[in-house]
Amino acid sequence: MDMLKAYDIEQIYLGRMPKDKDILNTIVHICQDKNIKMATFSLIGAVSKVTYGYYDQKIKQYISFTKEGSFEILQCTGNVSQVSGSPFVHGHIMLSDHLGRTTGGHLFSDTLIFAGEIEIKVLKGDIQKREKDLETGLNLWMKTTDNPINHN
Repeated sequence: MDMLKAYDIEQIYLGRMPKDKDILNTIVHICQDKNIKMATFSLIGAVSKVTYGYYDQKIKQYISFTKEGSFEILQCTGNVSQVSGSPFVHGHIMLSDHLGRTTGGHLFSDTLIFAGEIEIKVLKGDIQKREKDLETGLNLWMKTTDNPINHN
């Protein structure tokens, strides 16, 4: 059975993202600088290069694509947890191009910020840690025994 755990918001950070820097690496550096262990984030703005993709469930491997150009971020959200004692950022991104066509998926490094504003909600409570899930092949949050989700 899947489990949920309740968290309170400890702090909210708002800020401008640095131009020409990678989104994921920037969030990792923010977390290291502010000692953030658990958080959610939301980002708006634009990118000049994006690397995104999906997880192929049959071969249990990520497939990624890289595109350069002007892309508006329609939505970029994710969370921060811990892997081996370091911040691990998991994000998804949805973009539009100059013709209004949309695309998106799992966010990878080498996605460069043109302009961006970020909101990071630091969570208070037990720190979520990721571990390899043998069934899916993904690094998922460890299951907890608190607050079960009822499927009734």
